[in-house]
Amino acid sequence: MDLKANVQDNLLMETETTTAALDDLNEKFLPSIHLQKKGDHNSTGDLEKNAMESRNIGMSDMEMENKANNSKIFSESTQRCLQDEKKSNTESKPETFTEISVGELNKMTRYDFLRLQKKLYLLERDAENEREVMKTVNSSGEGVPGVLSHLEVVSVTSTRFGRICITFASYAHQTLPPHGLRKGDNVSIYSGGPMCRQEDHCRDGVVLDISNQDVHITIDEAYEFQESSSYSVKHFPSLENIKRILKALKCMAEVQGPSYHLSAVLFGESDPMPPLLRLPPKLTSSNSSNQLIFFNKTLDQSQQEAVDFVVKQQDLAVVHGPPGTGKTTTLIEIIRQHVKMGLKVLALAPSNLGVDNLVERLDIVGIRVVRIGHPARTTPATQRHTIDALMHNYEGREIVKDIQNEINTLTRRLDFIYGKDRHSTYKELGQLRKELNERQERMVRDLIQGADVVLCTLMSAHTSNAMRYLKKDHFGLTVIDECSQGTEASCYLSVLRSPKLVLAGDHQQLPPTVLSPEASALLISLMERVIDLHGSKIVKMLTVQYRMHVDIMSWSSAALYNNQLIAHESVSQHLLKDLPHVSNNEYTGVPLLLVDTSSCPGFEESIDESITASSRSNEGEASMVLALVQKMIAAGLSPQQVAVISPYSRQVKLVRSLIQVDYPEVEVQTVDGFQGREKEAVILTLVRSNTKGEIGFLAEDRRLNVAVTRARRHLSVVCDTQTLQQHSFLKTFVEYMLTNARVVRAEHMDEENCTQISADFRDLDLSDILKPQKPEVKPESKSEEQIAKEEFERTQIKTERIRKMLNTFIESSNKKYHFSAKLSSFERMIVHEAAQSMGLWHYSEGLNKKRHVVVSKEPVAEAQVVAVSDVKSPLDNEVKCSRDEEAPIYNVPQSEANDLCSEAAIVEKQAPTERLTKHCTICGKDILKENFTLHRLACEKKENEAISLRNKKVQEEKQTSELTANKENSKSKRKKNESKMKSTSAKEVVTEEEDFDAVLSAFAASHKRCNLAGCSAASAGSLLLQSCNYCHSWYCLQHFIAEAHGCGHHARQHARAMVVREGVIYPGSGVPSKLPSHDRRAQLQRALDKKISSLEQSRKKQTKK
Repeated sequence: MDLKANVQDNLLMETETTTAALDDLNEKFLPSIHLQKKGDHNSTGDLEKNAMESRNIGMSDMEMENKANNSKIFSESTQRCLQDEKKSNTESKPETFTEISVGELNKMTRYDFLRLQKKLYLLERDAENEREVMKTVNSSGEGVPGVLSHLEVVSVTSTRFGRICITFASYAHQTLPPHGLRKGDNVSIYSGGPMCRQEDHCRDGVVLDISNQDVHITIDEAYEFQESSSYSVKHFPSLENIKRILKALKCMAEVQGPSYHLSAVLFGESDPMPPLLRLPPKLTSSNSSNQLIFFNKTLDQSQQEAVDFVVKQQDLAVVHGPPGTGKTTTLIEIIRQHVKMGLKVLALAPSNLGVDNLVERLDIVGIRVVRIGHPARTTPATQRHTIDALMHNYEGREIVKDIQNEINTLTRRLDFIYGKDRHSTYKELGQLRKELNERQERMVRDLIQGADVVLCTLMSAHTSNAMRYLKKDHFGLTVIDECSQGTEASCYLSVLRSPKLVLAGDHQQLPPTVLSPEASALLISLMERVIDLHGSKIVKMLTVQYRMHVDIMSWSSAALYNNQLIAHESVSQHLLKDLPHVSNNEYTGVPLLLVDTSSCPGFEESIDESITASSRSNEGEASMVLALVQKMIAAGLSPQQVAVISPYSRQVKLVRSLIQVDYPEVEVQTVDGFQGREKEAVILTLVRSNTKGEIGFLAEDRRLNVAVTRARRHLSVVCDTQTLQQHSFLKTFVEYMLTNARVVRAEHMDEENCTQISADFRDLDLSDILKPQKPEVKPESKSEEQIAKEEFERTQIKTERIRKMLNTFIESSNKKYHFSAKLSSFERMIVHEAAQSMGLWHYSEGLNKKRHVVVSKEPVAEAQVVAVSDVKSPLDNEVKCSRDEEAPIYNVPQSEANDLCSEAAIVEKQAPTERLTKHCTICGKDILKENFTLHRLACEKKENEAISLRNKKVQEEKQTSELTANKENSKSKRKKNESKMKSTSAKEVVTEEEDFDAVLSAFAASHKRCNLAGCSAASAGSLLLQSCNYCHSWYCLQHFIAEAHGCGHHARQHARAMVVREGVIYPGSGVPSKLPSHDRRAQLQRALDKKISSLEQSRKKQTKK
């Protein structure tokens, strides 16, 4: 509890710090506005003079007049802003902006809009801080979110690009507790426990990689981490983003220079400039031609029109790219055309993944690119294009490295020098740092200026990083990919860096994430607002999609894209069954499947209130998802081709726990996390199921659009149709699925065989489908006679069907018929009886699940019959095939296809007829080939027993004759012959397989003699024999030692284990020395010498009296 309280206090302190920083920024922001307010009392000529002094070169008179009027409006709105803030200080009710539409935003003046944006971001900042506090309050005690404590330093290494990587792990290398840290997070490293006090701060860094056992953090400057010390790592929410956004709002309010016209277009103060009538000569084949030459010859017509449209636009263009339409491909062509014109391009995206995607695509076509950002936040394929990587390979890098090493050396010397030497060292350090900064700036400037395209995230396009080395007019074009996923103010950091702006994305997909409900107006992106503001004058839509089956595409095209989408012929009819190694069934043969859980018990949603934002799950839908995944993979799909998505994170965790035990490669994600991705088959579970018809944030139309358009060949939807129909937009989706998809009722789903429940509702009326299900009536108990009668009737029906199948087989030209392996043992017995009565050859083949009945019109030579008794086997989908060649399929009538017995049969060509019996040379009988092996073994056993008996009689007669003939021999010789006879008899007894008593006698005798082969010592009785502790056999005293009879290896292993476990070689030998090693002793001695030296220097000299 102390740890949580400390984290909460730190969060509150950070909030206060952020508020102070924002207030400071506002003081700089508002007074500048106020000065303009004072200037408004001057004449109009003063306004014109100020406008001319703002370096607005090339501005028209109308634009200059608009700017003068805007300055006046800005001042008035600023005065209202100050008055409203004074009122807000006296009123307790918070201001909310939840009902603002895109049309209302476009009616605002520029400065009212910017003022509103500032308030919205402050609300969002407060919501983010509150979430961090609530995470700490609701944590289970296993770990505090964002904090890892009791860590030790495992290693300190250098990364590829000169940064320092520190690897931390918990003591004894145990699994790290829950922490919430992710790759790319900003963290602070503290020495000591989890209190994270400022005086214990060591360094700030970025998480490079993280696993269950350790965390890798990169830092920029060296630090002496002690291997024996304890450290803590704490995630700190970046306060820079909100500062950058507020600074961008200020810049947008005071914009000057060539970018002013673009800003005026964005706020509706000016109309977009008309497109160019003729293309630049560099882009055409000749001066007389006005036809654009495309680099990518595979662009479709809509993509070519979009590229031509953007090239001709002079200030603002929007490329609207619905899912699967090749938006990124079109953007790459647009960038290449502008690079060909000699322009420098700034390309951005809201996420690091989006930026890396552009970097990879541009690198493939040979464009010189520079990626701005920390290497820890980039993919391995794009790290070589980062500033760090390029500087690492720069020709002057060695000089910079030497300067850095010298700075580190002088910094360490400061602890041991005082007086004038310390002052001179500080001066030298200042000169070295100045030289280092100059060289690094020169390197970065050369790298960025030499690039054709500079790429970074929206929040990285500020002047405090590498971008500060570029002039304001360096770029001729700014491109923002996935613009609809970023907030409008975050785009302001980059839109003013060039006179031309291209926005690309799809505002019908998910907007940026906003935590505060009061700040929901931030969900309206810059792309959506300018489309509403200027319409078709600035927009070009891509219409041909290359991802989805036409049935998957049609709903979103009609609901959100005005039926403008067209499925390319290469994907319009593709299905899962068209993939290699995928069979055709009711799942792989249809593009849409709906599993309806309405009115089904066990499919109600559940809510988890233990976390800040309550999440929901549905166990019944999760079980349906598992069944669908099993059937798709059983049909031949690879797990990597299947994805499960859900709007709720709790449902994702539940499904993942069920699926990833057997199918860890099946991806399970939230809809938000899967945006921009695609899979061959997608299973969507919508969770919500309640009697009130509440659907929560499923009401967000764009979220459902993203979920549906992730699938390429197949989409399965598991949902409660009655609950979803309470919302008008979701009702259109449900009605579309009920009309165009294969519909399955959840109660019909069988976990063992989902193929039994394919209920097709296409021929039913929509009202019949939507009416509530009738409650099930519990059947009355039946008597034994009724049960027996029903069982007899079912047996008769099965017998008639089998006979009908056999009659069809007799009438055909086929020679052999394989029944399905799904038949039970009882059903196989019916087949045997029916075939016998109809005069057909019949036998069983296969083992376990492949056990089935084969019926033939003629005897078959090689039947390959396996003598195994019939047992009831589980159902499977395999059909027995001929080993020699692929056989034609014998089609069964459709009326019989739904029965277990009516599987498609495989017909084999007739083999040469041979005898089915084989002559036994031992007994002289003719035996069936399938039984000949067992018969031969039995005959050989009887023959061996007879031979053994005859040999025994011959041996006894021989021994008797020898005793009679040698009566005169010596007594010792007679004893020798008797012992030989006894030993021979004993061996024969042991070799008798069924003489169990003899075996027991032989085993008892083994305990009365040494078991080492070749031991000549006479039996000394059991008291003189010892049992080995490893092989448990008995040996004499001479061979009892393990090394003497072959157990030396086991004895050595046991001795090593004893030394490791007890620390002694043998009992009573004592404990080994625990003195430190030579290297450790030297390390301790150096530390002691250093300590003594420091104490000597600090000791005061005593003066003589």
